[in-house]
This record gives sequence, C-alpha cells and structure tokens, in this order.
Amino acid sequence: MTNTIAQTTNSQPYNLEEWKRGYDSQPNEYEYEITDIEGKIPVELSGTLFRNGPGLLDIGGSAIHHPFDGDGMISAFSFKNGKAHYRNRFVQTEAYVKEKDAGKILYRGVFGTQKPGGLF
Repeated sequence: MTNTIAQTTNSQPYNLEEWKRGYDSQPNEYEYEITDIEGKIPVELSGTLFRNGPGLLDIGGSAIHHPFDGDGMISAFSFKNGKAHYRNRFVQTEAYVKEKDAGKILYRGVFGTQKPGGLF
C-alpha cells in the first residue's frame, strides 16, 4: 500500500509546462469569431459567459509576484445562432492606465508585489 501512495503522490496528472502558461501575461486585446470548434454549438444556446482574472503578470519587464496583483482582464464568450464569438478587454482602472503609460510598476500590490526601488 505504501508503494501505491508514493507512486500517486510523485506522479503528475497534468503537463507542468502547460499549467505554467496560465501565468503568462496576455498583453493584447482581441475580438473574433471562434471557428475552430470540435462538434457543433446548439442553436438554442444564446448568451454570454464572462470570465475575469489577471491579464498582465508583468509590467515593463518587471514580474508581478502574485496573480491577484495583476491588471484585470474581462473575457467574454458569446453564443448566438450556433456561432461563438470571443472578446477581451483590460479593466481601465486609473492605476492600469498610469502604469501602461509609464511602462513600469508604479504601485505596490496588495498581495506582495513591490514597486522597484523599495519603499522610498
């Protein structure tokens, strides 16, 4: 029984490199029809699924140290008449706009990201 537990604990049921991609920045905004679909979208399916989360996990080459400190992005997956559409946009907070214009981190993150140069 010990061998079975050790084997289960040491094996990874996922690809680590693919998992890490969830922490890549997505610096671009997109809008397009989704055409690469396996199967068929039911014609009756109509509406929009919104997903929110961090979009930028680095600013000007400086890493954000926690995903919750990243700039917010809203993704929308819309369904109508058997078709799907994708669109994403950054949340235009005052801090996002100022850091984008400056090209660097200007504010300390709540979850551990420090602005370069320390407190002063």
